[in-house]
Amino acid sequence: MPADTLLWDEDACLDAIKVFVVAACKGAVKSGDVYRWRGSAVPATTRPSILLAPVNELPVLSSPMGEESDTAQAQRWAITVDTAAEGAWTIGALGETAAPFVAGALDTPTTIRDGLVAALDALALAVTASTTGAAEMGVLGDVAGVSLGVTLTKPAGGAVTIEVVDDNIRRAVYNWGIYTVRLLVRDTPSAERTPSAGRRSVALGIAERVRLWFQSSSLPVVNGSAYPYRSDLLALANARLSWRQTHAPRPFSEQDAGGWTRGVALDVDFDVPCALLHDVPSLDTIALAAVPDVT
Repeated sequence: MPADTLLWDEDACLDAIKVFVVAACKGAVKSGDVYRWRGSAVPATTRPSILLAPVNELPVLSSPMGEESDTAQAQRWAITVDTAAEGAWTIGALGETAAPFVAGALDTPTTIRDGLVAALDALALAVTASTTGAAEMGVLGDVAGVSLGVTLTKPAGGAVTIEVVDDNIRRAVYNWGIYTVRLLVRDTPSAERTPSAGRRSVALGIAERVRLWFQSSSLPVVNGSAYPYRSDLLALANARLSWRQTHAPRPFSEQDAGGWTRGVALDVDFDVPCALLHDVPSLDTIALAAVPDVT
């Protein structure tokens, strides 16, 4: 697993917000008119639309310190049969020894390697043996806090190379972050800076409906029913969004193709859990420094 991997999917979050907003608008804004803001995004020209514009591309961590969880230790050994020799080759791991592979006079390093892989597999231990090169094999184990302790005995004249190539503990650090998304509710374009007489913008009404939906997201859709909750829409596709607060709406007008698009900006804060996966060396590879003699 690559080190320092952030488990957070912004696309899943925006998709869940889109589903929530479309449900809140109830036909006033179509699904195809709710889309993520990009530099090349073109607003709708005949009907209202909503742009989802993340204010912070990554969640701003809100808790002072997260929770750590260590998964199994991942230890990988590499074994190379450098020189073949006739006789018994024996491999062991986790304190157990496999049945020997008896090499013949014509067996090559690759043949001996294959025999050792088969012998180790026959033990059915919590390790995985695999071929990795011409005469190489890898042994991977996920036994937390326990060294694989790979051993290999060979007949006279045989030569092998054994080394630990990966000895890490997978650690996950969980934290809560604040993710802010700006909803830009666009009205149909107009050549005027302000609405004409008798022509009212629908953007504010749509924004207010969405705002109230977020505010009541912890309430069930049907009074007295435990399910479904509107907040369930924010957890679609593992988005795991939890509404935190909605800021006051404010005017947001834009000029597009020489005409003004009247709009309303609505900033919404969400709590979202984040996990950062990274590797830390296990105790098998950390050598303690000698204590200096100060007497």
